[in-house]
Amino acid sequence: MVFRYVELKRLVIFIFMVIFVLYAQLHTIPVLFGFSVSLSLLLFFVMIRFFGLRKAFITSLIICFIDFVLHQQWFIFWSVLEVALIGSLYKRCQKNLFVSAIIYVVFIFFSYLFSLFMYDHLFEETLLTFILLQHILEVLFFALLADMIVDYVPVFIRSKQGERKNKKLHFGHVISQIIIFASITPLIIIIFVHAQMMENQIYSQMRMNHERIKEQINNWVSDMDAVDRQEYTQESDIAKTQLKSKLDDYTGRLVDHVFVFNQNGEQWITTEDSPDNSLWLEYWEGGYVKEIEKNKYIWLSNNDNMNAWLNALYVGKENILNKPIYFVAPLRDNVLDLASRLNTYYVFTLFVLFMASIFGMLANRILSRALEKLTDLTGDLPNKVQQKYGIPEYHTQIEEFSKVGQNMQHVLKQLQEMFAATNKQNEILTEQTHKLMKSEQELYHLAHFDSLTNLPNRYSFYQDIERRLNIQQSNDKNLFAIMFIDLDQFKQVNDTLGHSGGDLLLKKIADRFMQFVEKHKYVHIYRLAGDEFIAIVDLQTKENVQQISQSLLKRIHQPLFMKGKTLTLSASIGISYFPEDGDTIDAILHKADTKMYHQKVRDRKDNRSSTNE
Repeated sequence: MVFRYVELKRLVIFIFMVIFVLYAQLHTIPVLFGFSVSLSLLLFFVMIRFFGLRKAFITSLIICFIDFVLHQQWFIFWSVLEVALIGSLYKRCQKNLFVSAIIYVVFIFFSYLFSLFMYDHLFEETLLTFILLQHILEVLFFALLADMIVDYVPVFIRSKQGERKNKKLHFGHVISQIIIFASITPLIIIIFVHAQMMENQIYSQMRMNHERIKEQINNWVSDMDAVDRQEYTQESDIAKTQLKSKLDDYTGRLVDHVFVFNQNGEQWITTEDSPDNSLWLEYWEGGYVKEIEKNKYIWLSNNDNMNAWLNALYVGKENILNKPIYFVAPLRDNVLDLASRLNTYYVFTLFVLFMASIFGMLANRILSRALEKLTDLTGDLPNKVQQKYGIPEYHTQIEEFSKVGQNMQHVLKQLQEMFAATNKQNEILTEQTHKLMKSEQELYHLAHFDSLTNLPNRYSFYQDIERRLNIQQSNDKNLFAIMFIDLDQFKQVNDTLGHSGGDLLLKKIADRFMQFVEKHKYVHIYRLAGDEFIAIVDLQTKENVQQISQSLLKRIHQPLFMKGKTLTLSASIGISYFPEDGDTIDAILHKADTKMYHQKVRDRKDNRSSTNE
């Protein structure tokens, strides 16, 4: 079952990679002047490492055939040859793709020298050198990147062919790859950006020459009088001679050829050394045009590749008094000059790559040996710590590793003492933390709750009421009421039952209040002092507040059994409303206290409990 799951997973990965390769083959990354880089070669290299040479070769053959059918370019199959050669070298050497790519690059470099010696008249040396250096750098960088992807991305490590299921990485090898990658990646980015800048500079120069010619011709037109304009419109020989003289001044300096057509689309004026109209039109119609700006074009002979750019023309179009005029300048010298300058950058980058590879191999060798000795030295460390094994002295060429080995014995001697001390400190710290948390809880309870009744105290009441007043200032819809509750004839209970009996009575009344609050979540009751209590009621309607007041009085009036006696209590309640009876704490409390007092006076006269709004 597990085997089928692994095979299905590898099949899904393979299908996705084929799709990515096909997309990368058909959508290349343009570098400059028709030369582009395809990421398909990178993916082919990854497939060699992950799926083996056979699947990678068949995939490359199919993908390149599809590309050939679409674009009819034979050089596409060069990628198939590279996959076969580099993959075969990798399979034979069993090192990595980067080493195999170096061997392949040496082969094509000598093939390049042979081609220059035998067929130097058939190739443009600067351009051929540019293509070769670009491709060498591309192959080496993609091979290095493929090795790093397969080594460091977990999904690519599992492979059936050529790669062990749990292959380990060596520190020295990792450092070697990082040195090489970090050395050439910034240079490649700089080359790419600089190439784009130089290409844009060429376009800018062409546009500048175009604008200069346009400005000078417009100045000439603006100086025309009515007679000159009429002769120009009628295409007289005088106007033709004057305009041709002007245009001949520009050719050779700003552009190479200038063509002026009449309103019928026929050639009217051409500068010296310009091709015949019919030949030029045939030449123009044989390729295709790439627009870079309005009225500014690049003409290519057949397709967008490097050879086509050698014969490319910059073409600018303007209308002078309803007559189209074309400015034409070849790009061959600009392309070759740019390729020559980039060749210098490529040679420097390859030199840096060569030096980084040497230093990377040296670092790999030194670090691997030192780490292998250190690994053997510190193996089975837990048992050595537990059984107090000693470690012999360790020396290596790397001072840091040598110090690690020398310090290991000292570390082992102190580990047991450190572990014991740490455990003891942790136990003490845990105990102190529990005590501190318990003390904080007790302090909080003492500060916010009454010690006798366990109801929230005066401090809690003032905090809650102040918070409510702050909220009400920004929201006048949420009102509330205050109930001032005072037990009647509580002094007689103290005189009859004693202070302990009075305290017990207050506890029983507080229990009834807490049961009431549990059923009415919008009521909060606090003990102020003695037999005085206060409640905050989140107000909905005054009728609801009155109902709550009556319910509280019924609770208080229920009989109490204490010390063999049955007691029946009554209470007086005064109610104030916010903001009707005041918008400050003192005002609301004073109003509630006053109403409670008046209620108590009336109750004494009537000898019954009631609520006064």
